[in-house]
Amino acid sequence: MQNKPHKFSFEGRALEYFSLWLVNTILRVVTFGFYYPWAKTNLRKFFYGNTKLEGSSFSYHGNGMELFKGLLKAIAILVLVAGFGLIIAFTASYITNNPVKRLPYLLTIIKIIWALFVTITPFLLFPFALHGSIRYLVQRLSWRGIYFNYHGALQDLIFIYFKYGFLVFIGFAFFVGLSDEGYNQRLTVLTPTLLLFFVAIFYTTFFVETRGYLFNNITWGNVEVRWYGDGVTFFMLRLRFLFPILLLIFYLHFQEASALMIPRLESMGEMYQLLIKIIVGILVFAITMILTYIWYLHGYLHYIFSNFRLFQGNDECEVWHESTFKDTLKTCLSVILLLFGALTFIGIINTVFSFMFGMWSGISVGSLEKFSFQNLQIMLLLQVLVFVIVMSIAIPFIIIFLMRWVVDGIRIDSKLDLDNLSQKQIGNSEGLGDNLSDIFNIDLVYPELRLISQSL
Repeated sequence: MQNKPHKFSFEGRALEYFSLWLVNTILRVVTFGFYYPWAKTNLRKFFYGNTKLEGSSFSYHGNGMELFKGLLKAIAILVLVAGFGLIIAFTASYITNNPVKRLPYLLTIIKIIWALFVTITPFLLFPFALHGSIRYLVQRLSWRGIYFNYHGALQDLIFIYFKYGFLVFIGFAFFVGLSDEGYNQRLTVLTPTLLLFFVAIFYTTFFVETRGYLFNNITWGNVEVRWYGDGVTFFMLRLRFLFPILLLIFYLHFQEASALMIPRLESMGEMYQLLIKIIVGILVFAITMILTYIWYLHGYLHYIFSNFRLFQGNDECEVWHESTFKDTLKTCLSVILLLFGALTFIGIINTVFSFMFGMWSGISVGSLEKFSFQNLQIMLLLQVLVFVIVMSIAIPFIIIFLMRWVVDGIRIDSKLDLDNLSQKQIGNSEGLGDNLSDIFNIDLVYPELRLISQSL
């Protein structure tokens, strides 16, 4: 048995990812979006193919045609759902505009059907999309020929969604009931604060239960995957992230309207002092939010990976993340500096373009006779192009940077004997749910790293 933990590594390169993204984008534009399934497949093969465990790469075996067929089915389902909703709406409108005997009772029935349709449909489509997405993705991943599999049941996820939908309804009623003079009136400081706590508690319990169900139904060959996240720890992580927002709510409440209005100034000195106070306040709050999020992200990573368990026979091993708070701080600040540098470069280029365009069009500081709306359109188009080009180059570097930070820090206890992994029955699924999850923007794998998960 080995003494050292099994290490993950990510070897993807930013230029390779950028070239792949560029080709995918061009083909999606040329094909009016129909190339999307193949583009998504290419990106997944890139990311999983460059993710290695003990020197061996993971493999993604999905293909674009599967996702394309699933996309057509997803569109057909959404069209049918939307069509049924329109039929109900038009029927209610017709009955309202043509009142005859007994039709008011029919109108009431139609309204009830409409209410049930609007309420129930999301809680059926969302778990269906999530279930199908996880099953499709997991069953097409392998490492050294050993496939993953998903054994969850759709009805269980539907039950979880309906349960938390009921909690949302109760929480919303509680929120409205705490209002001073109703939902549309000015709220006290207590109400939005309690609302934040309610959202944090709801997200915590929903996240823990849903994530636990998904991962507890995944197997890797003959190895069972388990996740033992506890709600209290995760709630404290969310509370840490919400703390600056709570402070801002209290500050705005106790300052009343004076905090949102510019007072009458009798001198330029007072105006400068006010501007300095505003700028300092914004900077302090921004820095506080950034540091709080970094602190939260560090705890989040350790929480997520320290609650994984892998079973093989009678052995149990743990998965954890090796990064320290210093590593997390360095990584996040590097990303912020990269974004700030890219935006600064965009600002400089756009300023130079604006100056050169003004000189070319004959616009001077004191004379705007030659200025036209067409010139403004051209200048704005150039600025948009500069922004798109620079950010398209910068974001791949940021994504690869974050991927290396996340993947390179994952470790598996050496109790897991990788040489004794054996293949069990491989499941089969289609790409319908995977496409629906994209349409609904559903992701519970790395919800705090949305930038990365969108690429996956």
